[in-house]
Amino acid sequence: MAEYRVVIPAGGRSSRSGLDYPKTLYRLAGIPILIRICRLLSVYDNRPVIIINPANETLFNAVLQEFDQQAVLVFQHEPLGMGNAILRADPVIAPDANVILTWSDIPLLNAATVQNMLHCHQVFENDFTMVTALSNNCYTIVKRAKGQLQMVAETRALGIEPLKDGERDIGLFVFKKQLVFDYLQKDIPADMAGGRKEHGFLYIIETLVREGKKAEGYPLALYNDVLSFNTPEDLSQIADYLNKGI
Repeated sequence: MAEYRVVIPAGGRSSRSGLDYPKTLYRLAGIPILIRICRLLSVYDNRPVIIINPANETLFNAVLQEFDQQAVLVFQHEPLGMGNAILRADPVIAPDANVILTWSDIPLLNAATVQNMLHCHQVFENDFTMVTALSNNCYTIVKRAKGQLQMVAETRALGIEPLKDGERDIGLFVFKKQLVFDYLQKDIPADMAGGRKEHGFLYIIETLVREGKKAEGYPLALYNDVLSFNTPEDLSQIADYLNKGI
């Protein structure tokens, strides 16, 4: 079986978080979000690949050292989108690896959710597998045809408000590394976000489906899996959950 490599893009500007440092380094009950994610996924890869802005290298190294967390830091020198960020990890991951990709702002992922995703990925012999959630705040939209995953669209890119009812991704994926990286390298759209060209990531799902690859999403997410930190208001919801000790 191919090995798993964990990839955590953490090079964003955190502009909505209200912080003057990367939001993934925000501490919940004394533990940075990034460290929580690394510890959760250490059973698959105890030296994850973390993609950062090189300007924040000292901050990340200090946190990793404080919590005795091994990692491979790779740099995204310009904020050119998630697809561009993920491709920075290409040189440090073997071609035959399976990549577990997770966003860096979801601190309360369940181990069972990750296990169930990987189980589905293996049993159904998928090329690409993602976790979805039935949600009343869909800032991405999972589109299906006859029950089969077709694409995931971002409401921001569509110029619409998040949907109040639907299915969305949660920012947790597993895929065959070389297959997906090859498509990311050769099929780069010019997405526009705020007047700035970005190379996205979610569009790759539609590409894989169109090329006859096996891509699927499973609504496996539990309540705390979807609690992400984007704005200060999100922190109160996460804190409430932690304080309840569920």
